[in-house]
Amino acid sequence: MGCRNDWNDRSPNVYVELKQGAGPLEAERQLRLIDKKYVPEWYDDLAKKDLKPDQSGEVIATHLLPLSEVHFSTRVNGHRAISSMQIITILTVGLLIIFIACFNYVNINLSNVFTRSREIGVRKCMGASGWKLFLQLWSESFLVCFIAFIVSHLLVHYLLHSISGFEELKISSEAVIWQPAFILLAFALLFFVSLIAGGYPSWLMIRLRVVETLKGKISLKRNSILRSSLIVLQFVIACIMISSTFIIYRQFKYLQNADTGVDKDNVISVLLHNPVKGRETIDKLRGLLANDPRIISISGSDINMGKGSDHRTVKSTTDFTFNNQTIRTNVASVDYDYLKTFAVKLQEGREFSRSFGTDTINSVLISQSVAEQFHDKNLIGKTVGADSNSRGWLIVGIFNDFHLYTLEEKPEPLTLTISNNAPLYYGFIKTSSPNPVASMESVKKAMEILEPGQEFDASFVNENINNWYQAEKMMSVLFSIAAAVAIVLSCSGLLAMVLLIVQQRVKEIGVRKVLGASIQSISILISKEFLYLVLIAILIATPLTWLVMNQWLNGFPYRIHIQLWMFILVAFAALVIAMVTVAMNTIRAAMQNPVNSLRAE
Repeated sequence: MGCRNDWNDRSPNVYVELKQGAGPLEAERQLRLIDKKYVPEWYDDLAKKDLKPDQSGEVIATHLLPLSEVHFSTRVNGHRAISSMQIITILTVGLLIIFIACFNYVNINLSNVFTRSREIGVRKCMGASGWKLFLQLWSESFLVCFIAFIVSHLLVHYLLHSISGFEELKISSEAVIWQPAFILLAFALLFFVSLIAGGYPSWLMIRLRVVETLKGKISLKRNSILRSSLIVLQFVIACIMISSTFIIYRQFKYLQNADTGVDKDNVISVLLHNPVKGRETIDKLRGLLANDPRIISISGSDINMGKGSDHRTVKSTTDFTFNNQTIRTNVASVDYDYLKTFAVKLQEGREFSRSFGTDTINSVLISQSVAEQFHDKNLIGKTVGADSNSRGWLIVGIFNDFHLYTLEEKPEPLTLTISNNAPLYYGFIKTSSPNPVASMESVKKAMEILEPGQEFDASFVNENINNWYQAEKMMSVLFSIAAAVAIVLSCSGLLAMVLLIVQQRVKEIGVRKVLGASIQSISILISKEFLYLVLIAILIATPLTWLVMNQWLNGFPYRIHIQLWMFILVAFAALVIAMVTVAMNTIRAAMQNPVNSLRAE
């Protein structure tokens, strides 16, 4: 799609295969010789600017990136890749959820000790060895984990085929989950989880004394520091995930709805399959759609607005000296009516016009941030030396700054040119129709005439701009799912703990009821120690979340501010969920007939 005869066109990706034994440093040295041979003007221009050389002694050089690093590299074609840190974060969240699930299963098995104590005692009296009892109890846990493993594997297979809206997640299940290495790793994880979740309770059960088990008189430490600590840790993780999800989502919506300086509504972006003739194609498109009342204006550019289906993002930067000051600016080649199409306000001068034949030779429009670098209030009509090999740039207009790229960076100085020789990769059509589908259909029919046999590739600019923030949207969804799973598992763990403690305090509850304690007071007595744990978890999670998410938000020049009410909302939700979970069992225990709990063995 690029101009293969133009050395200044840096949009296509270039792959280099090295010979056996050749090193990347030597290859880069050879590539620098090629650069000096075919683009010597780059070196001549940079030599005049007294720029500092890099470690190799060059001010400009072609560098190689190993193919193994391309997938996670943000340097490739300016495309925002999923970073390796995001992958590590997701894996960490997954492992934390597995940890929570294991602890919950341990608690549930421990609560079963009271119902299976006599069974264990009888088996011991019949001569069952501790090792055989351990294998029996652990095999039961392994069977439960294995069934869960099979179900989860099938669910992953189904979800990978069902996920839509995230191109980063469109992967084949056959390419991942059915690979031998993945299956081997999954079975290793299954064995490890079953050993942790089922091994410890099984080992604890076989250590019980036979006499106590036959009488049913067994007890565990009511105030276990380990169990309390793990309950706190579960809710710390859950609160961090809920708070992080909330903050990530708000940041995503903020970026999505922020003012980019352009009118992105009802603008269609069309990929031009022959960019060398892009200007000619756009002129013909104007003619075909001239009588369509829904079309307001048509323009084009070599840079898309947002991220389209081709993922092409290009940034071309130049600098030059004016009155002993260095002027640095990005450069984009556009067609007529570019500012009109995107409703960008012109501060001074005029937009490109067909009435001025010199516009396609050396006239330019500059943004406000470019104009500020000149420290000159009378720039309209001045010619500046942007290139020593050309006649320079004639400034004909100054426009307001706008975001040609993502809001994850500040708007950079921008210069618009309109050279007849520059390729245009995209056409932009501004419509007034309340029915955008009908406008898109009109554009499609026109492009079929102009580019017969080519696939029609078009999208709306507002969708393209939203695509800039797919990573934030994806992280928001994934964290939402993880937070929901974490809170459900944490409540399950809390429920198991309540069952365990209630079973140990049955007689105490009976005595209190006989002495006149109300159901409400008994429920509060049992519940408060668990709610204290949740409150401690909230106090730990709040500063941790603030530190982590504030650091993450610092990477955005345009960001939301973390406010106290966000954490108060999360804390309230966590306490309510915990209270409902605990109350369901404490109230039921308090309502039991004390005669049954106090009856002699």
